[in-house]
Amino acid sequence: MGAMQSVVVVVVALVLGLSAFDLACRPFMQSGRSALFRSLDPDYDPDNEDSGNAS
Repeated sequence: MGAMQSVVVVVVALVLGLSAFDLACRPFMQSGRSALFRSLDPDYDPDNEDSGNAS
């Protein structure tokens, strides 16, 4: 019984730690995730992206 309780405590601690890390780093990782999803999109064409230049 003690071993099973220890396993449950460790799993819960890992889940809480990973969710806290994700919550803390979310602003920094958001741009990376959007770039990753954009690069995996088969319909994405970087030539059609607005560059912001007024030429």
